[in-house]
Amino acid sequence: MKQYALLILFVVAALMISGCKARQVPLPEAQGQVEFFDSESFDRQLSSSLRADLPEVTVLFPAAITLNSIPKRLDHWFSKVEEYGGEVQLVPVSDTDKGILSEIMSLLVSVYDYLRDKAIYDPVKEYNAYIYYKKNTGIVTKVVFDRKDDQETAN
Repeated sequence: MKQYALLILFVVAALMISGCKARQVPLPEAQGQVEFFDSESFDRQLSSSLRADLPEVTVLFPAAITLNSIPKRLDHWFSKVEEYGGEVQLVPVSDTDKGILSEIMSLLVSVYDYLRDKAIYDPVKEYNAYIYYKKNTGIVTKVVFDRKDDQETAN
């Protein structure tokens, strides 16, 4: 074990001495508006735009999202805002200018989300979940989905 640690330390030191650089992806040009899509490319674009010290950067959404379905990637940005002492606030927008098309789109998104969740998670109704973890550390070692007894599913 000690030999492996020394070998790793040696390799890291050699890389640092040789000036080995990690491959860096160039940041895209800063923009006042960034279109969201769940990708590292979005992270680079938003980071570049914020780094440019623009007075405001707006994230636009080509597909509708709801407050209860904020993508994890965007939620991570919100967490960082708070971590660095900023505020994340909800700002309601007037619904009066919403047309029928907007209402239909909102309804379709809700129906799609419901059907997608139903299709994905429906099979789990026949199972119990057991999360095994190490008591001292809380580290999860496995999760077992165990089919419910026939008597349980009848209830």
